[in-house]
Amino acid sequence: MVGLIKAVREFDAEKEATFRTFAEICIRNRLYSVLRAAAREKHKALNQSISLDTPYFDSNSYTSGTNHLEQRNPEDFIIDREHTAALLSGVRKQLSEFEAKILEYYLDGLSCREIAELVGKPPKSVDNAVQRIRRKVAQQLFSGDVSRS
Repeated sequence: MVGLIKAVREFDAEKEATFRTFAEICIRNRLYSVLRAAAREKHKALNQSISLDTPYFDSNSYTSGTNHLEQRNPEDFIIDREHTAALLSGVRKQLSEFEAKILEYYLDGLSCREIAELVGKPPKSVDNAVQRIRRKVAQQLFSGDVSRS
């Protein structure tokens, strides 16, 4: 949804791309960003925590400064985490050893240039591997079968 909203706001009709193409790219890039963020350990405690100030019942008498935030219950967080883990597991089964190594570094937030230095390959080889990984992630996402091996 955020990718589509970004596409609507930032689309420039004077460029050569159609809106559909631009929107697909924005949505795909947002999905990749979400996958990378979901796999990071850096903010794990914050991402999995639940505010003690947020009420779990409807009442106007008990409010906090978080009323504007989307209310999600713990089950939703667990389901999202399991879905992401299943998606990554399914994708990893389709990757070569080199691609799997690149994915781990990429999910840790390293750039293609940094990964290339670590694995001793040219940046173009790493970029090509990232593109193959993206295609495999997209196939996994759009197939609808997250548990596919």
